Amino acid sequence: MEIKLLKSKNLEAFLNSEEFRKMPNIPISEHRAISHLKNPALEENDIILLLCYIDDIFAGYLGTLPDNLNIKGKKKHIAWLSCLWVNPQMRRKGVAAGLLSKAHELWEKDLLIVNFTPHAKKAYDKLNSFIEFTSYRGVRTYLRMNLHKLQLQKNPANKKYEFPLKIFDIVFNLFNDLRLMFFNYKKTLKNITAEKINEIDSDTYSLIENHNKNDIVKRDKDSLNWIIKYPWMLQGDPNSKEAKRYEFSSFSKKFKFESFRLKDNENNIFCFLMFNLRDRHLKIPYFYCNSEKQHLALRFIYSYLLKNKVNYLTVFNPRLKESIYNYSSPFFLKRELTRTYLITKKLKAGIPEEQEIIFRDGDGDSAFT
Repeated sequence: MEIKLLKSKNLEAFLNSEEFRKMPNIPISEHRAISHLKNPALEENDIILLLCYIDDIFAGYLGTLPDNLNIKGKKKHIAWLSCLWVNPQMRRKGVAAGLLSKAHELWEKDLLIVNFTPHAKKAYDKLNSFIEFTSYRGVRTYLRMNLHKLQLQKNPANKKYEFPLKIFDIVFNLFNDLRLMFFNYKKTLKNITAEKINEIDSDTYSLIENHNKNDIVKRDKDSLNWIIKYPWMLQGDPNSKEAKRYEFSSFSKKFKFESFRLKDNENNIFCFLMFNLRDRHLKIPYFYCNSEKQHLALRFIYSYLLKNKVNYLTVFNPRLKESIYNYSSPFFLKRELTRTYLITKKLKAGIPEEQEIIFRDGDGDSAFT
């Protein structure tokens, strides 16, 4: 087994190489690679990709996302394990274990993980290095029915039920759209001004700074602007030949990544929020809002949902989740779900027990996926 390492300085050369062009399965999309190279937390010797070969056959890869933790006001350079893929022809040959062990060594055990599959969790458990760091109870709220796609995503074998489920969705949404007509937030929105922004300025960041002081991943202006400008997902055909070369999502039929700041009648900024809208599924990676006006921000979110005909919204932010439950909403169903963060034992030992652990919905690679 041979493991090749790609740092920032040789990633661009790899993308332009004959090897990359001929790969049936590529370890990174071009726009994801560009995003990695623009990461303000990236250091010169950081390993971004680990490529595994067995007898000159490409056997798998592991990706990392360099980042910084805020530990009692001091920066700690770490990496998130971001993607792990094993060639189906090379399974049960120790590929995943080899890649994980090497990443563990290279990053000196300073690793975290979020958004992992049950299958990947088994590989992490075998390393006997990761423990649960914290968990968040989130909520998925449903605005419109999309059962035929959800069931297909859950199990491809459900394709035989796709047509009747699609008919059910159409009939349900016909009546549901009539119900949604009664939810009109225009009157409430007269109290605020929503400005779409492509870059966070000093005034907007002043608001953010009032809310992120205790975040374990304390996003500064540069890192938030990086997330806004360099998404890992683009709008395009997910079934194209190029898209299928990459095992993880890189294109979506419908995709929006938008950021807004909200102002009150006195022109004061009271909220910043980032929207990740993919195939009518909305996530809010970053949400910073003054508590006394959070109900106004919630009304703006609901108006955005209705305007874009969103099917469902996923939220892990505790304050935002609480507001969704406490105020009237247009949802016909709410379902709770859990997000768990894993951390290496060594990294966890370096974090004081008294430090509050606050993650935002977009931390790790969650803002990009």
